Amino acid sequence: RVSLSRALVYSYNIPAVKTMQKTGVKPVHQLARRAGITTELTPDLSLALGAVDVSPLEMSAAYLPFVCDGSYTLPTLIGSIKTHGGETIYRHQPKKSTVMSSKSAGRMRMMLQEVVRRGTGKRAAGLSGRVGGKTGTSDENRDAWFIGFQNQRITGVWVGHDRNQSLGKSENGGRTAAPIWKDYMARTGN
Repeated sequence: RVSLSRALVYSYNIPAVKTMQKTGVKPVHQLARRAGITTELTPDLSLALGAVDVSPLEMSAAYLPFVCDGSYTLPTLIGSIKTHGGETIYRHQPKKSTVMSSKSAGRMRMMLQEVVRRGTGKRAAGLSGRVGGKTGTSDENRDAWFIGFQNQRITGVWVGHDRNQSLGKSENGGRTAAPIWKDYMARTGN
């Protein structure tokens, strides 16, 4: 027996699969869609282990509800356009949607903070403010991920080869992607 928090903090796979088995695949698909995942999702429990190729942008944006008290906003590349004189001629009007309750988002945010404090993402620790995130590593260490937040900023880091080959036995999301994330977040400031 293990708590959901501990399972997330240390990336235990069996509890993720058992939780999805208990919840059902359909509700997981529905939540993923509300959180902006448009990628075709597998109809089986392998989804609990990330058995789908989701773009770094889509996956990072899916963390928005955890930081924004349950709300999701589709990412945009252009927030506004101004003339040379400073007049705003275009301003993006974000459309927010509720993905989960503020209470659920807060609980998830706290668990993601624990991942960085004492779990697989501890190499991302040391930045000021509210920091949390999640590591990920694919089969045979082909992909290493870290998606995290510092206060209201979310950034995702993916490390891998274009030819779908292993990064090496010792490479994973916590060892490889988390330090890159931390360096980027420290350099770009808040």
